[in-house]
Amino acid sequence: LDGLVGIDLFGKTVGIIGTGAIGMCAVKIFLGFGCKVIAYDIKPDEQVAKEKGFVYKSLDELLQESDV
Repeated sequence: LDGLVGIDLFGKTVGIIGTGAIGMCAVKIFLGFGCKVIAYDIKPDEQVAKEKGFVYKSLDELLQESDV
């Protein structure tokens, strides 16, 4: 394991494409790491986003703003 270098996720902006069951699990995980989460979905649910603590953006915005 010598020489392996990772990245710190805290404070990074993470883009999630699709907020179905798997996407929502990813949202919860990344929020737990202290990331800002932005998501894209063809049928965004703004109420869920507000409750969970992430925002929906267009696909172009997500791709431009995401660090991960």
